Amino acid sequence: MAQSEAHVMDVIQIHDETLFGNTRYNKVGLVEQVQNINQQVIILQNAPESYSQEQLDALLLLKANVADIVD
Repeated sequence: MAQSEAHVMDVIQIHDETLFGNTRYNKVGLVEQVQNINQQVIILQNAPESYSQEQLDALLLLKANVADIVD
């Protein structure tokens, strides 16, 4: 039983290496993807909070006033 399970694992590993290339490279790529996702999460956590409707209205009014001054 243990021999057949080991053989199956070998076949799976060979299959994966054939499909996806070197397994070491895949692990490095996975680590890089996780680090990239973590960086994106940090960026989103540091993003400013959304504005309330009143704040949006005030900002749009201010922008409209500035546009009138420029024209």
